[in-house]
Amino acid sequence: KVLWRIRTGGDNDGAPAVGDDGTIYFGSDDGKIRAVAPGGRLRWETSVKTQVRAPVSIGHDGTVFASTYGSKPYLAALDGATGTEKWRFHIEPGAGDLYGIQSGALVDSEGYVYFGGRDGYVYCLSPEGKLIWRYKTGDQVDAGPVIGPDGTLYIGSDDMLLYAFTSAD
Repeated sequence: KVLWRIRTGGDNDGAPAVGDDGTIYFGSDDGKIRAVAPGGRLRWETSVKTQVRAPVSIGHDGTVFASTYGSKPYLAALDGATGTEKWRFHIEPGAGDLYGIQSGALVDSEGYVYFGGRDGYVYCLSPEGKLIWRYKTGDQVDAGPVIGPDGTLYIGSDDMLLYAFTSAD
């Protein structure tokens, strides 16, 4: 049985993320990120003005991360309580306007943010959205990253390779 539904102005391609309080966060091709209360009431809606096709993610401090498409794609960090943008990090679009960031972001225990771009790079950003490092793969990086129990970061690329990154400690 359907409990509730929210109509959007575009496809909803990425998986939602659920906060500790049950708030559901998701993006849509209509260029908006939404926060919905567990009962279905819209808490907030923020326009990022371009398509969102990747799953959104939530940092340990409640920050919501949304990956965008278009001619100037970026990863947006939004305040989870209000939807206000905290920062954004732009990448190169790749081949055409319908390219950008397909990968959902991953936040590690220290707040560092990892994602892949359709420009072929794997990115690591500081909790404040500053570039720490990037690594060029042989093709688009559409997959979302994961961190193994030993802290190794894994991410796949369309070059048919799986990449593993460790810290330089």
